[in-house]
Amino acid sequence: MKGEKAPLFDENHGGGTLRTIGIYPIYAAIQLFGAPLKSFYFKQLIVKNIDLGGTCIFEYKDYKVTMLISKINLTNDSISEIYGENGTLRFHSLYDIRTISYRSIINDIEEMISEPISDNSLLYEITEFSEWILMKNETAYREQKSITLKAISIIEQALNGGT
Repeated sequence: MKGEKAPLFDENHGGGTLRTIGIYPIYAAIQLFGAPLKSFYFKQLIVKNIDLGGTCIFEYKDYKVTMLISKINLTNDSISEIYGENGTLRFHSLYDIRTISYRSIINDIEEMISEPISDNSLLYEITEFSEWILMKNETAYREQKSITLKAISIIEQALNGGT
């Protein structure tokens, strides 16, 4: 109806940036670093209190992970980076990885360490799911379910100011 928020943006209906596209970097962070001790989300409320993006911070014992998440990013070049002591790991499109490269601090040379598996970005995921179903792989199902439930819990904590 006219004047109402679309469900995509309405947090009362599971919308908002963190609950929709924010799930991708959160899944990646959980799988790379484990569950954080605390999580926070700082919304970028632009239009009529609609969450169009923000900054999500995961606190771990010895470091923090910062994710910039946006529904209004106008670039097609989505790069995610992990900064380490010896260099930077770069993922071209984290939720749909096209390439992975590493740039060393020592020699400032960027080396491609991965190429896409297929031109169809969903082929790998569909193949994995199909194999789990056909092989009745309950272990894989339970692992993915656990990550999903963990991600939902972390999102809710972040939306509630870390509590």
